[in-house]
Amino acid sequence: MKQRLFPQLWIGVLALGLAACAAAPTPAAPTAVVANPTATPISTATPEPAVPTTTIIQAYKTDQAAADAQYQGQTLRMTGKVTNINNVFDVMALMLRDSESEIGLQCYLADSAAAQKVSVGQTITIEGTIKGGELGPFMVAEPCRVVNS
Repeated sequence: MKQRLFPQLWIGVLALGLAACAAAPTPAAPTAVVANPTATPISTATPEPAVPTTTIIQAYKTDQAAADAQYQGQTLRMTGKVTNINNVFDVMALMLRDSESEIGLQCYLADSAAAQKVSVGQTITIEGTIKGGELGPFMVAEPCRVVNS
């Protein structure tokens, strides 16, 4: 009886040992600690060159649906001439266009104080997200910030 029990005992101990090794947690790889997981990463890439507002305006004049497909939702740097500075429901907006008679690009500023740094007739570069040709004679970009004036 002892002779039969002895091999079975070793097989049982061996099986338990293998099961314990298989179930043992492996050391985890080190993980990075993120201080603010919702923060937008800062890009070190060179920003795209500014698109003339005349290019965007012409695209919307030619085919609004195609222009929306190309530009809507895109955050761009745009350069244009300020033709109006407006207070729209306590948000400062800059109208960029070539002349008073053309359609333009209405840029709603994230920082209304930035409107004090520009003047009508000045050519500036702004960065903003194109919302589309949704307001008839002009396209909308928001939020916008003045990159250089």
